[in-house]
Parts: sequence; C-alpha cells; structure tokens
Amino acid sequence: RTRLAVIPPVSIYQQCAYSVVTETTAQHSYVFFTEKIARAIVCQRLFIVLSSYRYLHYLRESGFKTFDGIINESYDSLEWPGERQRAVINEVERLVKSDVKIIDQTYDIRLHNRLNMYKLSEETYWDLYQNIVNFLPEYKL
Repeated sequence: RTRLAVIPPVSIYQQCAYSVVTETTAQHSYVFFTEKIARAIVCQRLFIVLSSYRYLHYLRESGFKTFDGIINESYDSLEWPGERQRAVINEVERLVKSDVKIIDQTYDIRLHNRLNMYKLSEETYWDLYQNIVNFLPEYKL
C-alpha cells in the first residue's frame, strides 16, 4: 500500500508545460528539499520553485541543473519572502503568455535532473545501508 500523495500526477503533468513547486517553507533562511521537488524532477518537469532564499543555489550545489536563461531565476537571490513570492508570480505570469515550445528547449536539463535524482538516491540508500551495518555489526543484514 502507498499513499496517493507520493504518486506523481503524471496525467496532470502531461496537460501543462511546467510546474510551480511550493515547498514546505518559504519564510525561513534554511533550505531543505522535499518530495515536492523530487516529484517534479522524477517526472522531468520544468519547474519554478517558491521556497526559501537560495533554494535553487543549493539545488545546483547538489548536482541538479535549473532553468536560468529560460526562466528568470533572479527570485532565488531575494532575501525577503514577500519580494521573492512577487517575483515568482511575475515569472509565472510571463510563462503563461510564452510559447509552449519552451519544453523542447529544456529536455537536456530535465533528463540530467532525473538521472541525477536516481544517482543520488542510490548513493543515499547505500550510505544508509553502510551506516546501519557499521552501527549494528553484531547483526547480519
């Protein structure tokens, strides 16, 4: 059994050009990634993220690519949450009026992100497994 919340809404994704990811927090100075961005990445979505200051910066540091040059990502460097939210809304409004061919321009980035997500997942689970083995040496796993 699985919760519906973890199943990506692929049929909905196929009807739109991009995703607006609203992360858990946009008000604090810390950044953490959740299933919200993971869903967009695994489904190879073009995304804009409404989250904490420098969220995209840290996403790039984690090996992902973002869509700067196609999307105006200057919102990521705005410290004040209200100003960042307004910039995201302005960019969404601009994208609504833009050509849908934008998806074709982002294929390489979207594929890179998906492959990177799988790579990181494998490494994370391997590290977790090794930590368990090291922590519980008397148990055979």
